[in-house]
Amino acid sequence: MAKMQDQRGSTLLLSLFCLAIVGLMLAGAMTMATGQLKISRLDEDRVRAEYIAEAGARVGLNLVFHDKVYSGSWANQKVQDDSSDNYDLTLAPDSAFNPNNLVITATGHTGGTSRTIVVNVGFKPATKPGLLDLLSSSTASYSHDNANTANPSAAKRWLVTGSEGNRVGNPPDSGFNQVLFNDILDQNGFSIDYYATLTQMTNSATGYGIYYFATGMADNMTAYVLQYDPGAVLNNDGGAFFVKKVIQSPTVPANPSDNETRDYRYAFQDNSSANGTARVSFNDIAKSYIKNFQLNALHKITIKYENGRHKIYIDDVLILDFVDNDRSHPIPKTNAGTGLRVWNARVNFYNAPSTSTGQNVPITATWVRQ
Repeated sequence: MAKMQDQRGSTLLLSLFCLAIVGLMLAGAMTMATGQLKISRLDEDRVRAEYIAEAGARVGLNLVFHDKVYSGSWANQKVQDDSSDNYDLTLAPDSAFNPNNLVITATGHTGGTSRTIVVNVGFKPATKPGLLDLLSSSTASYSHDNANTANPSAAKRWLVTGSEGNRVGNPPDSGFNQVLFNDILDQNGFSIDYYATLTQMTNSATGYGIYYFATGMADNMTAYVLQYDPGAVLNNDGGAFFVKKVIQSPTVPANPSDNETRDYRYAFQDNSSANGTARVSFNDIAKSYIKNFQLNALHKITIKYENGRHKIYIDDVLILDFVDNDRSHPIPKTNAGTGLRVWNARVNFYNAPSTSTGQNVPITATWVRQ
């Protein structure tokens, strides 16, 4: 009996010991779970604070892009009215690196956690963009050579040539070559001067164009485009200079010329004579205005927009003068720039920044997360 009682006592002690161990393990697990919950909430606050900071930084970018703000301070702006989350936003010259550049600093706050995002903005308001500025590979976007869509790395880029390094010629292939610049046109009015020399035609369907108020991608954009187009023949008129609209497609087309465009024969007129003329034939130009559109002839092309009117000059002669009253296909003018297109031809282009107005140098932004 004594031996059995001793065994019962040992069993009781062992059970109490096991219960104590289990209790300690449960307490440790609860402590660990609580700690992990705290870490999880901290991680969530950090991510949320970073998103809030990014929202603030984008507000700063909008101020720079749209309002041309170069310096200032905006503090403790709300992300949304029903939230206590907020951000601090400051814009200041980058005196340590380049006084013409800007530094946007946005710090997001939530749950006692803060995250900061810095955006370095390359912006030179005192300068006008030359063609080399516009063609910078860090800002311009290029359409792919149609023959190499399966291998985009083999696509031919625009070539910069000329003794002064300010001319550009497209490869003389059988497809469309387009470039979209990252410049910004003044939506209230601008005047841009380009010079173009058609040096080679590789197909009967050939021509070139200058985009303005362009947004989107080089392969798929929304814009006005002034075209020199010998193939746009109407009643044997020899082709034409005209302005038409290019409307961005919901999906990127296989060919950069395939996005929706308004019919060149009627430009985009709505049958109102008050609109003016958006198309003029080569025959009319040869008879009344300008001659010498053969190969290797240099021509000055000026595009002006003022008080809602579009004016196109060739060699300082006004050939197109119209108002766009077509409301079915609006072209955005905010944060929009220019570009070039050439098909089945080689064209040497250069621009004249000294005589152009309302065309701002490309803006570049580099995000730095702290």
